[in-house]
Amino acid sequence: MKITFICGSLEPGCDGVGDYTRRLACELIKQGHSIALIAIHDRQIFSLVENMQEIDGVHVPVLRLASILPIKSRLSITKKSIDFFNPDIISLQFVPYSFHPKGIPVHLGRQLIQVGNGHKWHLMFHELWVGINSHSTVKEVLWGNLQKFMILYLIKKLKASLIHTQCHLYQSLLNRSGINSVYLPLFSNIPVFNSFKGKGNLDQDSLRKIDRICFILFGGIHSGAPIEQFAKEAAKYVREHKVLITLKLVGRNGKEREKWKNSWKSEGLLIEILGEQPIEKISEILQRSTMGIVTTPPALLEKSGSLAAMLEHGLPVISVSKKWIPERNLSYRIPKGVFLFSDGNFSKCINYNNNLPKTPISGVASQFLNDLKTYYF
Repeated sequence: MKITFICGSLEPGCDGVGDYTRRLACELIKQGHSIALIAIHDRQIFSLVENMQEIDGVHVPVLRLASILPIKSRLSITKKSIDFFNPDIISLQFVPYSFHPKGIPVHLGRQLIQVGNGHKWHLMFHELWVGINSHSTVKEVLWGNLQKFMILYLIKKLKASLIHTQCHLYQSLLNRSGINSVYLPLFSNIPVFNSFKGKGNLDQDSLRKIDRICFILFGGIHSGAPIEQFAKEAAKYVREHKVLITLKLVGRNGKEREKWKNSWKSEGLLIEILGEQPIEKISEILQRSTMGIVTTPPALLEKSGSLAAMLEHGLPVISVSKKWIPERNLSYRIPKGVFLFSDGNFSKCINYNNNLPKTPISGVASQFLNDLKTYYF
């Protein structure tokens, strides 16, 4: 099969959807398919870049178009690339803010029809619209209605026979809007590098017996998480159980990093701020950790790349997040392997070690291909 993937950016390590698309593309190439990647709104470059990108020794051709280039030029170049490659399927990897700074790319559907030239379209929704929280502000609801209108228009224009999403909450939202979609699990963007196995890993099956616990929080930190309470209970656990607890912050954590650092240190706990690291180093840190921490609201955990990476590396995960409740009549699932922190249950979090699920990329790629064959051929 020949597939062209279109996304916003393909700067390695700077765009989660771009990293996802590149890794999926390389896995599909491993399985014998021909793949091309196009980034049509890349904010990390200033011109046109055409080269090969690589994962695990697999190379994929990439065309990156800077967002500062005139849209007519980007569309013309994209169309020429698609016409030359002549794919069986064009897959749009969609996040609203990848294609417009305010998340409302109202002309995207019409623009993509111009470059698609009669090809079959597939849609993957990594995100939908804002304002679906039951406590959303009026501004968020109005903004979300604009995004929803734009997304439904995009679906109508592209006439995709298959729509994927990696979050059951989003599937419920689409279904309520009369759109059928198929759930495709999220895989980790951080592969497990086996060269680090056994070099300091803590025994996940005997957390009660260990004398040190290493938490890792990887990636962006959402606001509103109850870090003060979590840190207080961690300090209490240290005093009562005579263990050493360390928190490692990895990646671009955002504005909330200082709050977490100050809250943790104020309780006399150890913290390491490691910042951005190459994926091999991130894999090593994950393998040397005891438990993961995520701040994504439970209803949206299925779309968390950080969670996927932690589970892939065998870590039980604690969700430390603000209260975020979807609108009524929307269903969602909390992934296995995640324990939800609340006041007073820190000890239960520490002793949580349920059977941890793993979602190998090979299996996701196989489902992706089988779904394409079912809906298009």
